[in-house]
Amino acid sequence: MFSIFDYNFLSVKFKFIFFLIVFSFLPYLVNAQEYNFRKYNVEDGLAQSQVYSICQDKRGFLWLGTRGGGISVFNGTEFINYTEKDGLPSNYINDLQTDSLGNIWIATTKGLAKYDGNKFFKFNKENGIEPINITDLSFISNTLFCASNTGIFQLKNSRLEEIKLPETYLNKSINSIVAVSKSKIWFATNEGLFLFENGKVKEFSKESKFMKNAITTLEFKDKVLWIGTYGDGLYKYTNNEFSRIDYGGELKAQTVLDIYKDKNEILWIATLKKGVLHYDLNTKRFTEISEKEGLSNNHVRKIFEDYHGSIWFGTSGGGVSQYLGKQFTFYDEQSGLDGRFIYSVFKDDQNKIWVGNAQNGVSVIENGLIINYNKANGFASVKVKAIAQDNEGTMWFGTDGSGVFVFKNQEFIAIKELEKTYVKQIILSRKGHIFIATAGNGIIEISIKNGNYLIEKWTVKEGLLSNRITSLFEDENGNLWYGSESHGVACFTSDNKSDKRFSIKNGLSSDIIRCLSGTKDLLFVGTAGGGVDCINTSSLKKLFNLNQKNGLSSENIYLLSATSPNNLIIGTEKGLDYVSFNENLKIQQIKNYGKQEGFTGVETCQNAVFTDQNSVIWIGTIHGLCKFDLAELVKNVKPPILSFTNIRQFYESILDNNESLLRFGKPLKRMNFAYNENHLSFEFIGVNLKNPLAVEYRWKLKGFDNDWSPLSNSHNIVYSNLNSGEYTFLLTAINEDGIRTEKPLEFSFTIATPFWKTTWFIILVIVLSITILFLFYKYQASRIRFKARKKQEELEVEKEFLELEQKALRLQMNPHFIFNALNSIQSLIGSGKEKEARYYLAKFSRLMRQILDNSRKNEITLEEEINTLENYLLVERFCNADKFTYEILAENLETDFIKIPPMMLQPFVENAIKHGMKGLENKTGKIIISFKEFSDYLECIIEDNGIGREKAAEINSSSKETYHESTSLKVTKERLELLNTNSEMQSLLIIDLYDNNNIASGTKIILKIPIIENEKI
Repeated sequence: MFSIFDYNFLSVKFKFIFFLIVFSFLPYLVNAQEYNFRKYNVEDGLAQSQVYSICQDKRGFLWLGTRGGGISVFNGTEFINYTEKDGLPSNYINDLQTDSLGNIWIATTKGLAKYDGNKFFKFNKENGIEPINITDLSFISNTLFCASNTGIFQLKNSRLEEIKLPETYLNKSINSIVAVSKSKIWFATNEGLFLFENGKVKEFSKESKFMKNAITTLEFKDKVLWIGTYGDGLYKYTNNEFSRIDYGGELKAQTVLDIYKDKNEILWIATLKKGVLHYDLNTKRFTEISEKEGLSNNHVRKIFEDYHGSIWFGTSGGGVSQYLGKQFTFYDEQSGLDGRFIYSVFKDDQNKIWVGNAQNGVSVIENGLIINYNKANGFASVKVKAIAQDNEGTMWFGTDGSGVFVFKNQEFIAIKELEKTYVKQIILSRKGHIFIATAGNGIIEISIKNGNYLIEKWTVKEGLLSNRITSLFEDENGNLWYGSESHGVACFTSDNKSDKRFSIKNGLSSDIIRCLSGTKDLLFVGTAGGGVDCINTSSLKKLFNLNQKNGLSSENIYLLSATSPNNLIIGTEKGLDYVSFNENLKIQQIKNYGKQEGFTGVETCQNAVFTDQNSVIWIGTIHGLCKFDLAELVKNVKPPILSFTNIRQFYESILDNNESLLRFGKPLKRMNFAYNENHLSFEFIGVNLKNPLAVEYRWKLKGFDNDWSPLSNSHNIVYSNLNSGEYTFLLTAINEDGIRTEKPLEFSFTIATPFWKTTWFIILVIVLSITILFLFYKYQASRIRFKARKKQEELEVEKEFLELEQKALRLQMNPHFIFNALNSIQSLIGSGKEKEARYYLAKFSRLMRQILDNSRKNEITLEEEINTLENYLLVERFCNADKFTYEILAENLETDFIKIPPMMLQPFVENAIKHGMKGLENKTGKIIISFKEFSDYLECIIEDNGIGREKAAEINSSSKETYHESTSLKVTKERLELLNTNSEMQSLLIIDLYDNNNIASGTKIILKIPIIENEKI
């Protein structure tokens, strides 16, 4: 859609006349928090809010001496407090020092104390038990000198021996002491500065035209003596001359309470009322750090630099403040901004910072001043969600439902045609066109020609993924990429090519797009819940995804800024993530910045980011505007300091009251445990006061674990049910910049072998076992001999049974039957009855297969026996030209459950056919087989209407089959007798049948077969 109009015609002019500037709105002096602090006070666990002394032990724990609360020991996450109840001489601490052995020396108002890692020891004067007020401590060559309210003392043989000063200086209260050597000691009093050397005292205050006031503190470093005074600032003494460094009067009439010089040639000066003065010895410039800059209190008593390079300020009334550097500068309502929620930010070509406030228009930061533009002075009290500048210098403002405004010639002008538009982002293209992402109206393109605006709208009708667009990015080829609320990301081109669209379907992590950024041929896509996807805009391929598994603090991405091809800034609801890549786009490091790291804004706002050419990133948060200076980033090159906080055995500490294990700086000795003391838990900490919560650990129990554990934030690990053997627990830690401890923390231990696994016990058990076995053998020998005969008899019976089984198998089928069956089938084939021949051949083959299968089994079901008999009778009837019929009766029997020995009935059926039916004339033979079940046996009756046994014997007297018949009956009878456990029951009964004329009319055979119940025959 195209329309041309003159913006001067539609705009509401607002002329900024001088008196309106003066009286309608007033600029605010910028009061930004440039210095970042982490503060700890009583509510955080500190014993008392007045911290007068600080030191650090070999475990990395910070010791804080207070005025009334005793000592607080801080490990980065929690405080442990010690008072007089724990053995301190007094709860009022003046100074803390550590020696080379790791002992903590404590100067109190009631004497000197030492903590050796296990308990406190008190030291008194050599003569007398009256406590003295120890004001300051100084170590030189492991010799301790103490300043007190009555003079100077040296610790010898666990006693405080007073150094004898000239009578003029006896009983003087010493404020500070510095031992340059054992024979040269500087000390300061309310009367001035003195040097004790070789038994003589030299007073310097009288010789100097300066330093007429009381001396509060001394610091000797690099052959320079720094002297803090009460009300007269700071002096230095070098080359036998006194001088000052505050030529601009920065320390005029100031009381200096502590002095510290760091490795960067920075002098840190603690004052009574002015906070801390930061003096650069190279540039000769002073910088004041006070409560305005975030310091907890302007009355600073102690300055201390810890192992990791953090500077700590002990204050009187404000607890302790940890200085985190100047990488973050925050602007909020106290700084002069017209709102705390910052939804957009932009730096124009005049180096002005434009900030979109929540419902209050915009603010401009320029030359240390902040000017707010809202309804009261020509703009509108609206939520500004996007800011940009075109090539003519005109500023563009997109609002949340109030349309688009421009600022030109000191006038705010509303573009009427875009009123009520919800704007998400505005960018300037390489061609000088303005592109606007909207929530509901797609993408709006505005080109400027002769002072007029040509507006064109692109929506779903023109090929967009959605009308709700969240973000825009133009790549190096001039292609405009856009993200949608729920349809992924795509490239906006005039021809709307579909091959430049990405969604979940083709690899995108989420279709909800919040922000875009890129560099060269890379496009970074920030999603809601899917982290950051990286797309190659040339090959149109997704390269990788960044998520919490990689190290992101959150996968809900609100803003992105690709500061270079190798760095990416990611804003989430949990702070910032700074990602570093190598040349192959492999992640080198992901560093998280939250409240703990100085990024106090924490939750970022969508697309509220601007990166200028000075490596400065401006970020909008829900707690104000943040200036992130990448040049101020300092890598933490020191690994965490590892130590065990406890080792427990079945939840009971094994380190309690064990000085050798708890003493600072000493490794834990190997310990031996019983076999049942095999449940150990290790509690540990890696102290990194610069970023305590970023420390991650890896561990390995050598002898149990094959590999190191994954990185974890956990501070403990439990091993239970450990086997006997030697073990070594290894622990390493890594800081926020990937610096790992060089040498693992170790603890070796042995779990004893249980007595039943020892060699002597095993030998004893073997001997006793052999003895018992021998006696048992002797006892059983007689019984075995007794049972031998019976066993032999059983074996003979079994052998006999097996032989009978083999005989039965050999006699199960008459070879003549097989021959006759095959001849009969052959005759059918010869007569052309192939179909009938195939039928009987199938039956015959089935019968043979059944016989072979059954011969391998000790038992078969009655159903299988009946099927075999039916096939056999069918083939026999066929071979005998249908001279007989047959019938098998097994009604009301569970034929598939009852089991009998195989081929038990076939010999009797075969005899009935071969001998009973032979010679039968004038009638058709018939064989009836019936079954009846009793409680423990199966009765089988085989009845035929043949010629009878007597006549059959006459016919077969000369037959060759006589052996087969008699042997079959004999074998079957023996099998039945072996199976029959009831001696009174007759297993086999043969009955000759006669008709009414007493003529033989057949034979009836009754077999009583025991029913098998899953037992072998």
